[in-house]
This record gives sequence, C-alpha cells and structure tokens, in this order.
Amino acid sequence: MAFVELITLTLFHITVAPGVASYALPFAHDLKRQKNYIVLGFPILRWSTGALWDEANLWLGALAQSIPTQGIRIKSIRSLAYALITFMRFVEGEGRPWNYLPLIPADRTINRYRKHLIDARESGELAPSTVSAKMSVVLRLFRWAQINKIISAVAFEVTGVKVVKVPDQYGRELAVSVSFSNLAIPNRKASADRVEGGLMPVSIDYRNELIDFARDHLSYDLYLMLRIAFESGLRIESICNLKVNTVNWGTPDFFDAELSWLQVGPNVDGAPVATKFGVQGAVMIGTALLDELKEYCKSIRRITRENRASEDCGELLFITKNGNSYGRRSDTDRSAINSLVFAAKEKARKMGLNFDDFHFHRARATFGVAIVQCGMECEPSIPLSDILSFARDCLLHKDVETTMKYVRFLQNSKIKAKYANEYTAAMMGRYNERSK
Repeated sequence: MAFVELITLTLFHITVAPGVASYALPFAHDLKRQKNYIVLGFPILRWSTGALWDEANLWLGALAQSIPTQGIRIKSIRSLAYALITFMRFVEGEGRPWNYLPLIPADRTINRYRKHLIDARESGELAPSTVSAKMSVVLRLFRWAQINKIISAVAFEVTGVKVVKVPDQYGRELAVSVSFSNLAIPNRKASADRVEGGLMPVSIDYRNELIDFARDHLSYDLYLMLRIAFESGLRIESICNLKVNTVNWGTPDFFDAELSWLQVGPNVDGAPVATKFGVQGAVMIGTALLDELKEYCKSIRRITRENRASEDCGELLFITKNGNSYGRRSDTDRSAINSLVFAAKEKARKMGLNFDDFHFHRARATFGVAIVQCGMECEPSIPLSDILSFARDCLLHKDVETTMKYVRFLQNSKIKAKYANEYTAAMMGRYNERSK
C-alpha cells in the first residue's frame, strides 16, 4: 500500500553562472539561521511499489520553500502528505492514473474519489470534517498541478463566487462573498444519528465477529487493543501510549469484582498516558481483560520487544517487533497502528469478511452508547444528570456536551424504532385489509 517516508530535506540556494550552477546553504556566517534550511521529518509519498509520486512530492517541496520564513510549518506539510495517502490508496484500488481527466466528469479519478469520500462519510467510516479536509487537500494539489502545466488543461472543476448573508453581532445581515467549487465537500454537521466524531457505533454482532477474527487471524497485540477499545472506550492514541505500570496498577471496582479501573492521563506519576486535552481520570476495564494484559506484560513476546526498544518506548505496554511505539511519538513519526489496521481489513476481505468501515473510534462510540444505555434503562431510573456525569468520566470528555450526543443518539433511535414499528403495522394492516 502507498505510504509516507520521512527524510531530511536541505533547502539549498542555487546560483547559476554562465556554464555552471552551484548550490549551498544560505547564511554561512550564521549557523543558527542556517539550521532553518535543514528540515527534519519532511514527508515524501511512495506508491505501494515503492515508486515516488513525483508530482505530489514536487508540490510538497514547493511548499517547503516557505518553512525557513515561517510561512508554513513542517507539521502542516506532513498533514497534507498523510491526507493524500487516502487518495493514493483509492487510486491504486481503481487501477487508473491519479490525473485521469476524460471529458465525462463522472469517469474522472478525482470525481470518483469525491464520491468515495462522501460514501465513507454517510456510512460513518469517516467524520464529516475529515472528509472535507481530505478532499480539500486533493483539490489544492490538482490546482497547483494545472497552474504549473503538470496535468491536462481540461477544467476539472467548476468554480465561482457566491454571496451569502450572515448576521453580525448586532443581528444585522451582512453580505459576504464566498468562493465555491463543485468538487469541494462541505463539512456538514453530523446528524443526531451519529455520536462522537460523527461516527456510528457498531452492533454487538459486528463487534463480536471482529474480535473473534482478530483473535484467530491477526496479531495478538491488535486483538488486545481492540478489546481495550471496546471495553474501556479509550482512544487509540491513548491505547498506544499505555504503560506496563498502567496495567499493573489497575484497581478492582469496590462493588463489582468483574470490573476494574485504570488511571490515565499525562500527570499519572510513574505511568503517564497521553489523553485528548490532557484530561486525567479513571477508565473502566473488565477484570478478565486486565488479568490477560498483566500476563501479556510478562510474556516472552513483549519482553523480547522491550529488549529491542529505545529508552522512551521500553515502558509501553504495546511495542512493535522493531521496538517502536504503535502510535506517533512525535510529529516526525508514522503511526504503525494505521498500517496494522489497513492490513487487517485486506486480510478480512480475502476471507470473505468486510470490516472496511471500521475505525478504532467506532469502538469508543460503541462503548459510550452502551454506558449511557445501561444508565437510561436502569430500574429504578437514574437521573439524567448522574448518567451524564458517569459517562463523561468514563469517556474522559472535557465537555459534557460531547457526552450529551450519546443521549440524543439513543433518544432518536427509540423514536425511529417506534415510528418504524407503527408505520409497518399500519401498512401491513392496510395491505391485509385489501387482500381479504
């Protein structure tokens, strides 16, 4: 599959004289300023064959010229490169050139990619904001390539300016000119049928089938990560950052022996775990799974990997076979877990299974819905404020409004189910009357 390779890029100044060209780093007299022209962790894109995607790499290289003057950050260029990976993998799956621009718009690679992203958004595979951003990056690349006569001069998009009216702080309407493109994908707000990140939870049958498949056919590390995601609701970034001490210091629940708790957060002394917004707290986990994780900590598999690991990775619960973190330790790292999940989906397809719409965040969404649903179905009933407070703590939400999305999702699901039942009964009753 297509991938990003990180290199060190040196931005030389080129001097051209009659018959000769020379290049050198600027500011030879000022080493501090000169370092700005040596870019660490610069991304280059390669197809699954290992071949370079020259055109995209030229675009990223052109953007890099602004790094020394702080016109753009290297982190932003890496984000662009990783966004293009989705497009590259789509192109390889299509078997058509990335710049295929026939006269019929629907046959063009970029138009088909747009439909692919919208389908991913509607199925809950990708969040609306992610879809909008990924399409925006591809459009930027195509526009640059056309301006520089790298691709066909065929107009691949319809652009223009429209006037929209927006209220100011005093309630008065202001006319604002906004550029638009027929290929851009608006960042539509997720409906109440989706929860955190605009994603959908998975069914219990889907979850069980996925975990069974992981247990029988995938790496033991990925199997354990999936179980943690479904049983604790932790984000994948936090799962990749769990420490051995996080597991060993897990504590049993006071009321239920089948449940335990893990302390997570960047300020946990001796076992810091990265969390979104640096939220500290305790997350729920099944005691049986916690015991299995404790055994894993002492396993030959993990200890062997720990011996290969650098000092900053040795304390991690999950370590790759090369001794690295599955997540990104810094902005210059690639995420190994994404490659692992991609390979798992391909293996599933070969076995007649389909988990293409799965993302780790959907496991978190599934956990969150289960927690809120249990609270709402308790007898005697529990006040909604208490349900929200408990779910918020379990999910490590900074804002209770995010937790409230789970409540709305369940309320809307019940309304739709009731409507569907009544509609079916009414229609079937009418049909039965006519058939008499």
